[in-house]
Parts: sequence; C-alpha cells; structure tokens
Amino acid sequence: MLADIEWAENAGMDTAWIPQVPNDFDAGYWAVALMGTRTTRIELGTAVVPLQAQHPIALARQALSTHAATGGRLALGVGPSHHWIIQDMLGLPYEKPARLHPRLPRKCCTPRSPGHGPVDVENEHFTVHNPLDLGSGGAAAGLSSQRSAR
Repeated sequence: MLADIEWAENAGMDTAWIPQVPNDFDAGYWAVALMGTRTTRIELGTAVVPLQAQHPIALARQALSTHAATGGRLALGVGPSHHWIIQDMLGLPYEKPARLHPRLPRKCCTPRSPGHGPVDVENEHFTVHNPLDLGSGGAAAGLSSQRSAR
C-alpha cells in the first residue's frame, strides 16, 4: 500500500482513496495517516466510512486527527455504506441508514459549514451536547467532507 501511494504521487495523480471494509480495510484512518507519511501533496480520502459503525463525535475526532497527520490532505468520505457490510458483517441494523445523523458529520467536520463550533444535536438516534469546537481552526481548517452516493 505504501509503495502504491508513493508511485501514485510520483506519477502525478491528484487523489487516492482507500475503502473502509471490515476484514480488509477496517482501519481507513490509519491507512490514510500512514500514506500521508510517504507523500507530500496528493489528496488522501476514505471511501466510505460507515456512519452506523461509530458515534459521530468519535468519527469527527478521528477525522480531525487524520487530517492533522496528513498535513491537511484528508478527504472524508462518509455514508450509510452497504447492507452486507453493516448488517451482515457488523451485525448492526441497516434500517433507514441516512436518518442516523445526516448532518452531524458535516457539522463536526466541515469548517466551511455554518454550524461549526460546539455540537448540539438531538434526534431519535443521538443526543449530543459536546462543548468542544470540533469544526474550526487548527486541524479542521480545510477538511473536506464528501457525501457518498446512496
């Protein structure tokens, strides 16, 4: 993987993405952070971090740490993933996946969004009152949030 990302950057590619699939690439953030140690300019993305598999604040913190470790080159791909990953492989419900927290990752992870600052969200799945400013300045500056196709 590291030799491949070095090759991609040397070949002039602008971006590289790694899937987040259990049993194959279940540590996408770690892989992206490692790829960042071998490159200097290529954008590095996760495709797709399943929203159902972790709490949105944990997702935001991991994304911001990875973004900092890559020198601001993380492109965060989040989405509902696939039924066969979420339900069959992870044993989590896949009912109405887009309703889990459709705006929270963007609120947490995109400084250009109008909602950066402390996170206060209440819905049928989460009650989040996090005083930490997860979405502005420092590691968060420039973090791009990508939405997956449903």
